[in-house]
Amino acid sequence: MTRRTCFDALRRAVASAAAASRLPPGGPRAAPAAARTTLERGRVLNDVNHHRRRRLPMMVNCAAPASLAPAAVRHWQSTAGAIQSRVIISAYGPDRPGIMSELAKIILESAGNVENSRATRLGDDSNIMMLVCFGESTDEQRRAFERRVHEIPGLTVTLRATTAKRHTDETLDAGAGRWRRIVLHGTDYPGLLHEMAGSLAQEGINIEAINTDTQKAPFGDDDLFTVDAVVEIPADADIARFKKSLDRLKQKLGVDIEVSDHEPYESVQRHK
Repeated sequence: MTRRTCFDALRRAVASAAAASRLPPGGPRAAPAAARTTLERGRVLNDVNHHRRRRLPMMVNCAAPASLAPAAVRHWQSTAGAIQSRVIISAYGPDRPGIMSELAKIILESAGNVENSRATRLGDDSNIMMLVCFGESTDEQRRAFERRVHEIPGLTVTLRATTAKRHTDETLDAGAGRWRRIVLHGTDYPGLLHEMAGSLAQEGINIEAINTDTQKAPFGDDDLFTVDAVVEIPADADIARFKKSLDRLKQKLGVDIEVSDHEPYESVQRHK
């Protein structure tokens, strides 16, 4: 039933109750309104109120008011077209099963959406970084979210508001082919990462993402150090000069460096 149908049914029930009070079945016609006693008018009002109370649950069931909807649903519905806020969550603590699940559950129940995340174990600790988007929320809702994430056992959490760097279709087209993936392999020694990052910085090249790892070399007692990085080359950069700088770095450090084209995630999704 629609809400209008419910109201019509209620109105007919109230009118029927009032008419029944004025003219009982098989009884004499009711006296004119001016001649009714106070007691009779009170009885009519009581009957009407009785029908209203009896019909009210049906009216609520036809279309639940917004206040009865789940909190998360109301939250997202109220933010249609609103500017969304983004928060960087950094968390670390002794590694154990379920840490990511607990954090993700709190984000979900707070009407948040994980846009990007990284997680790894360093030593005995689990380290998590997330970019989370929240809709418009009240101070009370924000405080509740902050309180809950800080109550996760063994996890140290920091929160920081940020703005997301989004590549539009225009910037993706203009920068097509300017992302590179650089993979470096070599014998581990202090300063290796500093040398590579410094060389890229001198060319004005920004590191978008980077992962490093140290493993035992297949032969000998040395450790093998690996760097896997994604970089964005500025539009005014000289590609030939960039390649020469990597060749010089390879010779200086005695490492292997592989460079390949890389397509940003946003561009991959747009062309699907």
